Amino acid sequence: MGKKKKASAAAATGTSLSKEIHDLKTLNSKLVKEVTELRKQIEHLADRDITDSIERDVFSLSLSSTLREAEARSKAQIAEAAYKAESATAELNAMEMRLLSLLREHDELERELELIIEGSGYSEKAESEKTNWIFYPIAVTAIFFLSTAVLRFYQSSKLKKLKKLKK
Repeated sequence: MGKKKKASAAAATGTSLSKEIHDLKTLNSKLVKEVTELRKQIEHLADRDITDSIERDVFSLSLSSTLREAEARSKAQIAEAAYKAESATAELNAMEMRLLSLLREHDELERELELIIEGSGYSEKAESEKTNWIFYPIAVTAIFFLSTAVLRFYQSSKLKKLKKLKK
């Protein structure tokens, strides 16, 4: 009887061993599946990271190119504005010099005229005639107002006649 117990104990241990081996195989296959899934996730994340990196690099390159072009345009505009400002300043200086020369010439002519007037005794005569010229603008203005009034009167009388004819 001892042999039967040993055989049944060996069979029981063999069954438990085969069960443990089966459990280990099942666990191993689950671990292999999990490792495979994790590797796929890592590859996917690595691919996405590469794609994001490429997108960032392309965007950075595009942005830097656009910024360089804008900088070049703004530098050209600044240079053009500076040139225009310099030419305007030069033109203004030339005009100022011309004005100064004309003022000097005017002053010289006035001095010459004063000398001529003083030498000829014309100043007293001019003063007496000056009073006559004071009334000239007043007379011209009065004539203008009078002619305007006559014209308006004439136009209004014509309008009245036209209105009567239309009725």
